[in-house]
Amino acid sequence: MQIALLQFVGEIRWKLSTTDPRSYKMYAFPGVELLHPLIFLDLIRSTLVGDLRSAVMGSLEGTWLTRTTGIALVIAEEDIEKYRLRDDSLLLLDVAATLLDALRYFSKQAEMRTGADHFASCLWLTVDDLPRPSPTVRNESSVAKWLVDTAITRSQIESACACSAGFRPPVFDTLLLDATSAHAAHDYRRSILYSAMSLETAVAMLLDERYETEVRQSNSAAWRTIALPQAGGRTVRKDPIWEMLRGREDSNSLLHEGALYILKRSLLVECQALFDLAQRLRATRNKIVHQGEPPELATDQYLSIDRDGSAKALGCTKAILNWLGITERYTLREPGFVRLDRSDSTTESG
Repeated sequence: MQIALLQFVGEIRWKLSTTDPRSYKMYAFPGVELLHPLIFLDLIRSTLVGDLRSAVMGSLEGTWLTRTTGIALVIAEEDIEKYRLRDDSLLLLDVAATLLDALRYFSKQAEMRTGADHFASCLWLTVDDLPRPSPTVRNESSVAKWLVDTAITRSQIESACACSAGFRPPVFDTLLLDATSAHAAHDYRRSILYSAMSLETAVAMLLDERYETEVRQSNSAAWRTIALPQAGGRTVRKDPIWEMLRGREDSNSLLHEGALYILKRSLLVECQALFDLAQRLRATRNKIVHQGEPPELATDQYLSIDRDGSAKALGCTKAILNWLGITERYTLREPGFVRLDRSDSTTESG
């Protein structure tokens, strides 16, 4: 069988067992499977071209915490010519980029880099059969808890491999992960900007979706829709109230009047403190964008451009997403360490 070892700039963290499947079918791309990252690591070492950052970090509760600087894709023999890289065809990189987008979305591993332009090399190998993972770690260690919390699991791999060929994460999710990554890199201005953009995008998108599914086709008197005559005897349904509210493009208005109209609830009414924080976030974002400088801190109108202000921006966005019904878990780099073992009876028994 043919295996493509794709290495890129950056790394991915995994938390998998040696008893997990050795490869995972990518259902949107027949003939392509994602190889178990532990086997990828063994293959990289055997080629003597591996990055030293690719490593097994240790054992934890029946799994191995591993980091790699790439992925390996198994290509069926009959599909080699279709996916093998050529100057005029980058299909394999597109497949890999789609997979990385999905893995970042499901794991919330904000530091993951996505996009075909991050791939640095592709090495093709021919093997008769896939070996079983055989991780080894000589010493016990402790790693930051956030490294473990966002490591990719088997269920997340399965979810990513089941995505369609055109899968794209919601824009607000990508923006919030970018904000989280910027916060970890101490780029607090960018973190606040991306948090505000994520919030605005999420509120508009989620209310639009609810409107399209529950309001537009409804004849209920609860909605102020009207039928307007058009040329040729046609009629079109309009909702002047929603069009006016949506036209403001203001997340604060949408969280109050807009949400009250569409969701029958208002953030201002239910949690004024969170609503006020959203106003401060929007004001800070506008100050930075339009004046190109941090806000003055003489009043509490703005968030501070530091770790505290960035954390408040991220917390505000996550809390409002939760209020809107988004239950995805976004993790900041919180203090604390997790102990990893050299080996584990559960993993070694497989």
